[in-house]
Amino acid sequence: MLVRTNRAALMPRLLTRLPIGSQAVADAGDFAPDRIFSIAFCGEDAENSVIRVKGQRSIVCKDEADLLDAFERNAAYRVAEAARERVFIHSGVVGWRGRAILLPGQSCYGKTTLVTRFLEAGATYYSDEYAVLDRQGWVHPYPRSLHIRREPGKLTQTVVPFGELGVTGGVGSEPIQPALMLCCRYRQDAHWQPKPLTAGAAALELMRFSFTAYWSPEAAFHAAGQTATHVEAWRGRRGEAQPVVEWALKRLDAGD
Repeated sequence: MLVRTNRAALMPRLLTRLPIGSQAVADAGDFAPDRIFSIAFCGEDAENSVIRVKGQRSIVCKDEADLLDAFERNAAYRVAEAARERVFIHSGVVGWRGRAILLPGQSCYGKTTLVTRFLEAGATYYSDEYAVLDRQGWVHPYPRSLHIRREPGKLTQTVVPFGELGVTGGVGSEPIQPALMLCCRYRQDAHWQPKPLTAGAAALELMRFSFTAYWSPEAAFHAAGQTATHVEAWRGRRGEAQPVVEWALKRLDAGD
């Protein structure tokens, strides 16, 4: 992956948004990138910035925050596309006593709010955006900085490094098996009254939010099926996050 821009001052901030495990190299020598991100500014204002991927105009950004978010999303998508041994699901993930809780959903579902509340309760941080599954259905860590929306349903985000949250559960470093899956989109004034999902319905929910399903549906379906076989899945609308967190942790602890 090659990243270039005509505004040098932006490069350090772009580098902070590279996918997990990336290493920045100033001189790649004979390296032949499979994807080129070109960020161009027309004039002095960030409002005129454009992201081009493979030379094609991809996104016009309204400000620097929008630009950085768009770059991060596109770079992560490229990693998911290239990962032949992993399946990427749009989902928050936390660990609790050696087992994973999956929180699948699109943007504005309230995933990061739930992840944050789980972390405050002592859970281990795995991801606020991607559940990375292997062929056995185990989830691997993807611990990027949290992207917190200050107003529910709004696109504007504040990037908060995990270390600034002051939580005690730490960051996951090893794959763990999912034990609980909560499909719970935020809705103001809703009450958490979940209904159980069958293994088949749980697998379809994972497929619904899988990036990998677009280019490798067989791999995505296999991983989703493996996960759904071992996970206890529930679906329901939620209001405040705290009742969901308390319900989930109590349920997991009761199964010990």
